[in-house]
Amino acid sequence: MRVAVGGSSGGGGGIWPLILRITVGQSPFRPIIAQIHTCTPLYKKKSSSKKEFTTPALSPNDPPLPTLTDIRTKLVESIEGEIDTLKDVVRRAKLQASGIADARIIEVMKIKGGKAVKDVGTVTKGMGEDIVVEVYDKKDLKEIEKVVRNADLNLTPIVQSKTVLSIQFPRPSESLRNRLTTSINSSLQHHKTRLTSTHHRTASKALSRISTSWPKDRTRATEKDLLTQIQSAVKKMEGMVKEWKQGGA
Repeated sequence: MRVAVGGSSGGGGGIWPLILRITVGQSPFRPIIAQIHTCTPLYKKKSSSKKEFTTPALSPNDPPLPTLTDIRTKLVESIEGEIDTLKDVVRRAKLQASGIADARIIEVMKIKGGKAVKDVGTVTKGMGEDIVVEVYDKKDLKEIEKVVRNADLNLTPIVQSKTVLSIQFPRPSESLRNRLTTSINSSLQHHKTRLTSTHHRTASKALSRISTSWPKDRTRATEKDLLTQIQSAVKKMEGMVKEWKQGGA
């Protein structure tokens, strides 16, 4: 025999029915055993509070917003870097076109691993129109020889010993100057592209992150100012190459 007895309200607001189960044994001598079971609630009270929506926090990996000063400073540094690199190319071309063996041309050449020749050995003027490189570690000699041959500067490396390399410089000629001019023009185009494409795009992208609430006139004026800086740098580089072409060896 099973009898449901009433119900009570729990703390959660649901109805918790109490079921009185009376089990009668087969023997009349066994006592009646009463078991009271608490069932699961028939329903739960719904929360009356509304779900709150919050703006998700920025990821720790998100870069911080730059300031306009940061953008200008970064662009100026990039411009100066491109100009200085091209300036060094022109300077070395002038030295080479003069026919004078200059250690500075060899010192700054980079070998495998990014090290300069001057960092892996001594670079000195030889007896004639040559430069002598003596490496600290003989394994670097082949790397230097390869870099000199691939420099497109008409240099002739000659291995003197396991640690000594002699580099012959060419005599001045119209053919040499033409090859140097081609190399300089190629460098100019490379650095112009980096300025007008890579660095300009980087600056514009950074500006777009901070100018979302700016008036359109201010945004356009700032973009124009950044572009003017780049165009000015391009003209300066073109002037350096023009000076090289007009100058004598």
